[in-house]
Amino acid sequence: MSRGSTACIAALLPLLAFAAPAAAATPAKTPKPRMTLTLSSSSGGERAANANDLTFVFFRRTYYQKAARRSESPSGQRIEVEDRRRECACLRFADWSKIKFKNLRQIEISYPAAPGAARVRVTFRNGKVREFAAADLYGGDGTFIPRLAATLDGAQREFPLVANDDAGSRWPDELLVRVLFLRR
Repeated sequence: MSRGSTACIAALLPLLAFAAPAAAATPAKTPKPRMTLTLSSSSGGERAANANDLTFVFFRRTYYQKAARRSESPSGQRIEVEDRRRECACLRFADWSKIKFKNLRQIEISYPAAPGAARVRVTFRNGKVREFAAADLYGGDGTFIPRLAATLDGAQREFPLVANDDAGSRWPDELLVRVLFLRR
């Protein structure tokens, strides 16, 4: 190092010593909520909760064809099935088309009394309304049902959109009935 750069560093060290504690003392900003979720409980009450990370959760099934020993399979091949969890900030349909959350103003979900598929009603930012059954979403007719997931009160929560009668499933005690997207 040259004599000039050493002097420059020596001059900056006291300034950095005072700047570091001031930066550490500044509290981190909490992000503004991007959406308000309305939850309905089985007791009949409703509550609102703010969230930043609503995602649509679905599972993608992949089939792998692998070699196997002849003692394991006479054909010398076996098929492995893997279901991978996928998430997106959209509503993904069975034909792989999607509606992005950034294009929506509101999502309303109405649940049937008996197990089955919920009805989803989306309102776009331009006022256009579209309604469809949750069974039309990707995975709506499969073993892993589609759902919406968000972090509420510091915990990750998932809200199923289909309750299959044959699997013995039922609706949870607290249901997501409305998502209002907030624009900044």
